[in-house]
Amino acid sequence: MTAQWKRIPALLLALALTVFTAACSQDEESPSNPAAENEAPELPPADVMAVDLETFDGAEAQGSSKVKTTDEPTPSDSSNYVVAKATAIAVNSAVLAGIAPAAVAFAGAFLVQPVEQEDGSWLWSYQAVYSEWVLDLQLTGKREGSETVWALRVSTDDTNPALVDYLWYEGRCPYVPITGYWQFYDPTVPEAPVQLLRLEWSRASAVERSATFTVNRPGGNSEGDRLEYAQDGSAALMQYHDASAAMTWDVQWNIETEAGSVIVPYYSRGERACWDEDHLNAVCP
Repeated sequence: MTAQWKRIPALLLALALTVFTAACSQDEESPSNPAAENEAPELPPADVMAVDLETFDGAEAQGSSKVKTTDEPTPSDSSNYVVAKATAIAVNSAVLAGIAPAAVAFAGAFLVQPVEQEDGSWLWSYQAVYSEWVLDLQLTGKREGSETVWALRVSTDDTNPALVDYLWYEGRCPYVPITGYWQFYDPTVPEAPVQLLRLEWSRASAVERSATFTVNRPGGNSEGDRLEYAQDGSAALMQYHDASAAMTWDVQWNIETEAGSVIVPYYSRGERACWDEDHLNAVCP
């Protein structure tokens, strides 16, 4: 019996990506160097396809967790943190669940050696298992000027519908992959490519990165919705913009101390609400 394509929380992706995080150090050889032309292009980092929510994953708030929508939050409870955690997890799942299998599939490319093809492209051919699916994957990278053009195709009998050499996503990045984009397609419509989500990313290091996920599947209330994530050292930011409702959710936190703040349209009168290192409500600075 085949498994249906389904929305799976993107938080399940975090551990899978940790092992395959690619370093983005500068390469002394430029794309125009003949020696570099004979080498396989460097894979873009896998961790840009996910949002780091370790601060909220499994952390338990202290004090009362009752969420107040009209009364002013008091320092004796942790309602601000609870709202932030619920917002971060819900938004992350809603936007990224559709690409979670594709992101895990890409991470597997770091375990295989590519083979140069006659047209000058490089091929990573491998198999990955996700949930109940066995995926046969073909990742190609080909240099065009100072950029590398990427495409990942998948074949499997374990999804409904089955996929044969389906273009799952494609993208571009410089030869030194510190910025770029991915365009994901909807595998539930294999007969014609239908845009699903576009990811614009940059990554100078593991603690200096940003990603903007925009829903670009035509039609529906989610089209135009945007999730932005940025990390600068220990400071992290997550913003979600609902295009149809013209509303924005904002969560900011310190990865080391776990203190932070949240803005939710229907919480605390839409004003910024903060919590401290113990997840207890605090006066915003």
